[in-house]
Amino acid sequence: MHDYKLQRAFLKAANISGWRSPYAVTLTMKQATRINGRIVSVDHITASQNFSHFLNLLNADLFKKSERRRGGKLRCIPVIEDGYRWHYHACLDKPANVSDAVFKNLIHAHWPSTQFGYWMMEVESCNGGWIPYIAKLKSKSNFADSLDWPNFHNPL
Repeated sequence: MHDYKLQRAFLKAANISGWRSPYAVTLTMKQATRINGRIVSVDHITASQNFSHFLNLLNADLFKKSERRRGGKLRCIPVIEDGYRWHYHACLDKPANVSDAVFKNLIHAHWPSTQFGYWMMEVESCNGGWIPYIAKLKSKSNFADSLDWPNFHNPL
């Protein structure tokens, strides 16, 4: 019951009707990687930190320093799925001054450069149906943990 209430609240907060150019992004993660000589397995914390690093790289390429100082950054609705292979489903709003090709190329360049970024990814424009899909309850061991609120950015 709690998951259904949380899902409804998430769907309300994840409204993309005012977005200019939303993109559906699926980013697959390495299940483990070597960091400082030891093997580290992905979990919700490392996944969120890795995604945050990815967003920082992307924002640095998409926004001028002066824009970032004033709070300029991508609108982002991220969800972690931890089933067979950990991955992110996210909705990103492409800035108006960036072409589709450049936006896709930046995502394809930056995700694999992160510690847990894996080469498997999909990036395509989307509509409002993507948000209910990423908010599905199945394929998540814990729905509350799957909502990556630290990286969520959807100002009104």
